[in-house]
Parts: sequence; C-alpha cells; structure tokens
Amino acid sequence: MLIKCSNEDVKQKRKELFLLESKFHQENQYLVNLRENLRDFELKYTELIIKRYQKLDLIQEEIKRIKYLLEIENKVQEENNYKDDINYENESLNTVIAEKTLEKDINNSFFQEKQTKRLYREAAKMVHPDFAINEIERQIREYLMIEINEAYANDDSKKIQETLTLWKQIYNTSNEKKDSSELWLINRKIIELNLKLQEISEEIKKIHNSELYQIKERFDDSQKMGIDLLTVMTEEIDSQITMSSQELKSLEFTMERHNENE
Repeated sequence: MLIKCSNEDVKQKRKELFLLESKFHQENQYLVNLRENLRDFELKYTELIIKRYQKLDLIQEEIKRIKYLLEIENKVQEENNYKDDINYENESLNTVIAEKTLEKDINNSFFQEKQTKRLYREAAKMVHPDFAINEIERQIREYLMIEINEAYANDDSKKIQETLTLWKQIYNTSNEKKDSSELWLINRKIIELNLKLQEISEEIKKIHNSELYQIKERFDDSQKMGIDLLTVMTEEIDSQITMSSQELKSLEFTMERHNENE
C-alpha cells in the first residue's frame, strides 16, 4: 500500500506531474491531428497529382519505346547482342551487390546482437529485483525488469537503453527519499512522461522534415494567398498529357506506315 506524503517536495512533484500530463495530452493530440491531416492530404494529392504523373510517365515511356524501335529497326541483331551483354553485366553486378548486401547484413546483425547482449547484462546487474532494499523498490525493479526482458527477447537495444536510463534517473532523483513511496512513484511517472514526450517530439520533427509535409506546406501557403495550387498543377499536367498523347499517336502512325512498307 502506498504511503501518502504531505511535505513540500511531494506537493511540488505533484504539480510538476500535473503540468507534464497536460503537456503530454496536448502534444499527443497535436501529433494525432498532424497524422490525420497529412494522411488526408496524401490521399488527395495522390488522386489528383500522382496518378496524373503516372499516366504521363506511361505515355512518355511508350513514346521513347517507339522512337527507339524506329531508330534501330535495321540493327535488330546488334541490338539483341547488346541486350545480352547488358543483361550479363547486370546479372554479374546484381550478384556482387547481393553478396555485399548479405555481408553487410551479417555484420550489422552480429553487431546489433552483441550490443543488445551487452546492454542487457548491464541493465540486469543494475535493475534486478534481488537488489531491492524494500517492497516498493522491488515492485519498481520487477516492472522495469519485465520491460528489459521483453526488449531483449525482441532484440530491441534501444528499449533496453531507455529502460536503463529510466532506472538511473529514478534511482538518482529518489535515492535520498526512498522512505517516501508516493514521491518515488511520482518521479517514475515524470520520467516516463518525459521519455514519451521525447518520442512524440522526434516523430513530429520527422514528419515536419518529410517531403510530403513540405509539399503540403507549399499548398497551404498558396491557399492563403488565394491560389489553388492543386488546380493549377492538375491543369498543367493535363495539358502535358494531351500534348504527349498527340505525339504518341503520330509516332504510332509512322510506325504502322513503316511496317506496311516492309
């Protein structure tokens, strides 16, 4: 059973925890909204822009193909030999790349396994419940040890390091007040929330630096100036599709006439 403390330190920690929880809920909600808004934009951008570019790419690829066939019509055998050589070189290159990639993966896997085992041993020595000096400390150590064991089973060295850092901070900040179980648990919650806030901050930063978010920002800025950039881009791409389609029809007609003459 937890012992409630009424000293000034506990009051300050309660206040700190309350403010931290409020900040966590705000930041987490911002992240949720950010994900949803970016996902909605991605769907709209894909439907209006990406699919049009894909259609344009297909037409232009077909144009290149026909032009290529017209240019080498009288050099079929040479072209086939050339393709055979290129395919052989590609196969050799792919083999070398695959071997290098496999070697790199093996080295990375070995390094990761070694690092995880080292962290696990360090964490177990510091956090193991057998080192507890009272029941409250034992409960905290058991909770953290479960986290460490699960992380080790999943080969998650980052999680082990986070848990080890959490224990060090709890131990250091609460070392002189182990008789106050409430203060001990408040400190633990504060540190856990700080770690979660750090993860949220890193994800938000990652999203803000993403190419898709930068594109969305440009569209939003244009919208504020009264410019519908999506409409402008779709009209421009549609115009390119029309011109490329006309060029393709002309090349197809030329190809048909060439085949008839043969």
